[in-house]
Amino acid sequence: MQYKIEMNQDFKCVLVTAHGIACGEDFINITRDLIDHASFEQGTPVIHDYTEISTEKISTKDVRTISNFVKTNKEQFVNSRWALIFNDDLGFGLARMWQSITEMDVNFQIRIFKDKEEAFKWVMRDPEDEAV
Repeated sequence: MQYKIEMNQDFKCVLVTAHGIACGEDFINITRDLIDHASFEQGTPVIHDYTEISTEKISTKDVRTISNFVKTNKEQFVNSRWALIFNDDLGFGLARMWQSITEMDVNFQIRIFKDKEEAFKWVMRDPEDEAV
């Protein structure tokens, strides 16, 4: 899988875009590169656009490994919001599984979307406006 990480000036967020066939290690590499990216600061919203990837080679073991890696590095993402966008049912389902085993142990918000516009709206929403 190939990916790019860049600052989206219009939405003041980091945008991760990817295409190709994904494996578990790809998501660990993205997380590692996100931490080291010049545009990323703690609390910066992140939109992961995975609408152009195939997740058929991702296993549930991979999902747990990715979750553990993110949990280990959770302090890097304090007060951030991660929107992950998948347009296929398999990717969406794997992402929801990852969300369910990750979000209770991290200090940032995670949502999974199929619609890019909804993802951007959620990431840019003021957290103060949301009911707890």
